[in-house]
Amino acid sequence: MSTDMSSACAFSRPIPPLSGCNAVAIRKGGRTMASQLSSGRLTAEVPPPTFRSAHSLAMWAIGSLVASIAATISTLTVVSDYFYLRVGSRYDALLIGGSMLQLLVGAVCVITFLRWFSCAYRQLPALGARELQFTSRSAVAWWFVPIAFFWVPLRIAIELWKGSDPSTPATNRASRRAMSMPILLGVWWGTWLVALLLDNFWAAPQRVALLGEELTLAIAVSAFFDIAAAGLAIAVIAQIDGRQSRQHGRQTEGRP
Repeated sequence: MSTDMSSACAFSRPIPPLSGCNAVAIRKGGRTMASQLSSGRLTAEVPPPTFRSAHSLAMWAIGSLVASIAATISTLTVVSDYFYLRVGSRYDALLIGGSMLQLLVGAVCVITFLRWFSCAYRQLPALGARELQFTSRSAVAWWFVPIAFFWVPLRIAIELWKGSDPSTPATNRASRRAMSMPILLGVWWGTWLVALLLDNFWAAPQRVALLGEELTLAIAVSAFFDIAAAGLAIAVIAQIDGRQSRQHGRQTEGRP
């Protein structure tokens, strides 16, 4: 009875505030999470996000774009009829290496580029970027929204570029808005839009009408802009990847 009374009295006593502690370890799900104390109080601050380099994905995206350039050039120079193989003195209506290779490489380009784009955008909070307008998922989804894909992905790319700025430890919406528009992004985006429009509204109808048997001016010009857009995309990926690496290196300087 006396033991029960002592226990009851012990639980009824006010618990003194925490003081002199540096951290509290909490075990949850087999992992130990340390929450730092500030001024003797336990804070509920979320630990800072961890930076995970998108460099390997950048290399895959660049490699696929290089392959795309090579495939486009091969269809213009190696394959005699651009999309079809000439056998003897007549044309066979068989889809051959030129078109199949471009189709395959094009699909790989889309997948690898968007994977890198999403991963690189996901690293922005770890690089000190705050008040972001998009998420890593919406950064991909906007590429597939009709009409909006003409300008929204460019806005995301600009935020990705500015949020990866290695010259400042952190950015917010106001500071990013004050930064100048990256010229490289504007040139790349304009070239890509021209290539897209030329291919779909000028070159494609001629390819269908001529059954791929002739290399017309429209097809050649469209291919030129395809190559230019791919080359500029490589430059964009390399620049953003380098900016993120430098920013992360700047953050880790002086850490124990």
